[in-house]
Amino acid sequence: MAKKTKVPKYSLHKPSGQACVQIRGKITYLGKYDSPESRVRYEQLLAKLQRDAETKPEAAALTIGALAVMYVGHCREFYRKNGKVTSEVGCVQQALKPLIKLYSSTLASQFSPLCLKRVRDEMIRKNWVRTSINRHIFRIRKMFKWALSVEALTSPDVLEMLRAVDGLQKNRSDAAESKPVRAVKRAVVEAVESHISPVLWAMIRLQLLTGMRPGEVRLMKLKDIDRSGEIWEYRPSEHKLEHKGIERVIFIGAEGQKALLPYLKADPERYLFETRSGRPFAKDGYCREIARACERAKVDHWSPNQLRHTAATDIRKQFGLEASRVILGHSSAETTLVYAERDQETAKAVIRQIG
Repeated sequence: MAKKTKVPKYSLHKPSGQACVQIRGKITYLGKYDSPESRVRYEQLLAKLQRDAETKPEAAALTIGALAVMYVGHCREFYRKNGKVTSEVGCVQQALKPLIKLYSSTLASQFSPLCLKRVRDEMIRKNWVRTSINRHIFRIRKMFKWALSVEALTSPDVLEMLRAVDGLQKNRSDAAESKPVRAVKRAVVEAVESHISPVLWAMIRLQLLTGMRPGEVRLMKLKDIDRSGEIWEYRPSEHKLEHKGIERVIFIGAEGQKALLPYLKADPERYLFETRSGRPFAKDGYCREIARACERAKVDHWSPNQLRHTAATDIRKQFGLEASRVILGHSSAETTLVYAERDQETAKAVIRQIG
C-alpha cells in the first residue's frame, strides 16, 4: 500500500454473518463471510484504496468539481447491494448538480456555510421539496466528511462550519412541502380489478394482505419462500435494511397463498411475477400499469406505495399499533434479538386472521 499504510483486515460481523472491512473508521459489508464474492469485493476495495493513495490530488489545490468526481467514484464502490450499485448513487449525483453548477472551480478548502446556503437556495429555486433538500444538503456535508477521512482536506474546519447550517423547518422556508403518502380506500383499489392483468392484480392483493413494499412483491422468487408451515415465510433476498444485517420476514396467510399459487414456478431462481419479456416488473412499470387501470376504471390515481399504507391502517385499526409495526417490519437497528421471536409470533397470529 502507498506510504506503507496498514492493510485493512477482512473480518466477520458476527450479528449478521457478513464479512466486513473497516477503512478509516468506516465499516463496509462485503456479503456472506468467507464467500468468493466477499473475497473479490475485499480485493476490489484494497485496489481502490491503493489507487486513491497514488492519484489523490494535493488538498490545497482540490476544487469542488474534482472532489465531486472523487466522491461519486467512492459512492459507486461503497453503495452496492448484491453486486449492484444502489439508488443512493443517483441521489448523491442529484445533490451535487447545483453544487457543481455554482462552485465547480471553487477550492474545497474555501467552501463556506454561505456557499452551502446558496446551493440550498438553488435547490429551492428548482422547486425541490423541503425534505429532499435537507437530505441532499446532508449528502453534500457527507462528501466533505469523506474528503476529510481520506485526507483530501487537511483541516476539519470546513466540515465543522458546514455543520452550522441547520436543516429547513416545515413551513418556515420558501421550499415546497412534500405531500404525504396516504392510504387508498379498498373500494378504489377493487375498482381496477377488471381493468388490469391477473398477474398485476395478484401483486396488488399480496401487498394489501401482507403490507409488503412494492419492491418486495416485484422481486419475489420461489427460493425465498418457506412453505413448510401453515403460514408461509418470505425472506426477500434484497430489502431496505439488508446492509445493516437485519432480517426481513413477510408472512403470507391462506388468502395470500391462493394469490401466489398460479405463479409458483419450477425454477426457484425465476421471479414469480414477470413481464412478457421474462423480466420482473420495473418500479415505474408497476406504477404505470396501475395508473392506466385507474384511468380505465375512472377512479382517482393511486400508487403501489399507498397499498402498504392501506394495509397498515387496516391492521392498526383491527389489531393495534404494535401488530402494524411487526407486520410492516418497522423495527429500528437497536431492536434486540430478544424480541425478534416475539414479533414473528405476533405477526403470524395477525396474518392467520387476515388470510
